[in-house]
Amino acid sequence: SSAKSAFLGNMSHELRTPMNAVLGFAQLAKEGRYSDLGQYIQSHNEIYKAGQHLLQLINDILDLTRVEQNELSIDIISVPLKDMLNECCSLVSPLADAKDIRIIKNYTHEADVIVLADPLRLKQIIVNLLSNAIKYNNDSGTVSLAWEWHAQDKLRVNIADTGMGIPNNQIQNLFKPFGRLETHKGQEGVGIGLVLSKHLAKLMNGDIYVTSKMNEGTTFVVIMDADMNINAELLHNNKTEITHTDAAHLSAADYSVLYIEDNYTNYRVMKAIFSLRPNYKLIHVDNAEAGLKLISVNKPDLVMMDIQLPGMNGILAFYEIRKQYTSEQLPVIAVTAYADWEFREKILEVSFDDYITKPVIVDSFLSTLDKLILVSDPLNN
Repeated sequence: SSAKSAFLGNMSHELRTPMNAVLGFAQLAKEGRYSDLGQYIQSHNEIYKAGQHLLQLINDILDLTRVEQNELSIDIISVPLKDMLNECCSLVSPLADAKDIRIIKNYTHEADVIVLADPLRLKQIIVNLLSNAIKYNNDSGTVSLAWEWHAQDKLRVNIADTGMGIPNNQIQNLFKPFGRLETHKGQEGVGIGLVLSKHLAKLMNGDIYVTSKMNEGTTFVVIMDADMNINAELLHNNKTEITHTDAAHLSAADYSVLYIEDNYTNYRVMKAIFSLRPNYKLIHVDNAEAGLKLISVNKPDLVMMDIQLPGMNGILAFYEIRKQYTSEQLPVIAVTAYADWEFREKILEVSFDDYITKPVIVDSFLSTLDKLILVSDPLNN
């Protein structure tokens, strides 16, 4: 009861702060208290910022409540770490630019690794930690990202800033709801993001901890599981890639197939299937925009398109392809988990050249592939 009372007391204060800005500036605008357009625009901006802050607060509180009541759904899949970190850096770059803070990616030289995580929640954690590293940093400072092996089957991502640091006796307050540091009281925030991030990390079989030195900076560390099956395959491919590339050019009988699919596990399945067709070269990208760019530079012989994709969906991407190439010039197959008849009819009405449902029936899929690429299976000759 006393914990609930303390929580509600804190919530009342934190909700009223942005609401005060919304209602205060809105009243001034309504009553025509501004003498020029500049004041009106500034008031509008303050209302927008307060509204965004209020929305983030409500979302964090709802997520935290779901976590504590074991109601938050987590979908653990294989996630390429480099792509995830690059996307998170892009999301926070406007915030970094505003403080003239440079984001240093100390992982670009590393071979890619695959982690086991919920991609939405992992992005939520990394973006929150990057935002804090920027917000509590010194102007013109830096934020550095790197990853390293933490154990045989775990990775750690280090996010380090060049801020004023955190006293050791206050670090324990970082992961308590509304436990904000005295030195951070002037900054926007309510002290929920880190608590939620740590809960989310634990739900994904990971953790978050922090080290800090006064006047030097703070490093947050995210621990997560590595997908050892895929990582072993990637390490092997990285070692043999140069040899394979230099061995021989593709012969005239070889054909290239572009697979646009955002789920890495689905790509692994397709890669295994393509091992039965050694004269077909499989190329993979995880979003439609990248696929369209690749097609414009070097047209493949066939495209396999997932429908549900981040950013542009598969149907819109198909229309973009058809602006350049006819079905005879570049066949496109829809590959999707939607298996009902009505959706199949809808896809065929869009004029995809064929429709493959997941899970893929290997023989049927290879037959469709051979028919559209118009070559016979060399294993049957």
